[in-house]
Amino acid sequence: VDSALLSVDGVKEAVCFGVEDEKYGEIVWAAVVLSRHDSDIEKRIQGTLVDKISKFKIPQRIIVVSEIPKGPTGKISRKNVKEVLAKKFKDNKAKARL
Repeated sequence: VDSALLSVDGVKEAVCFGVEDEKYGEIVWAAVVLSRHDSDIEKRIQGTLVDKISKFKIPQRIIVVSEIPKGPTGKISRKNVKEVLAKKFKDNKAKARL
């Protein structure tokens, strides 16, 4: 899913993570860093991914961030991403921007 996100024009960095969901158990969210501002990025990403990956893998929420949390080695830390972003935006229905 991450590589499919990175194939979308304007997406500089991307990481997917699971968020608990009452109905499905877990749903997919994504955090992306953009190379340029795009107000319709969530719809554009989801529209692009329809032809590339299975529907259930398409992130239901796209969070635009200035940077993705990384560990001491410089690699994306999925655990930190999930803890920081999911908690911060889980109950926030507005578009997420950091």
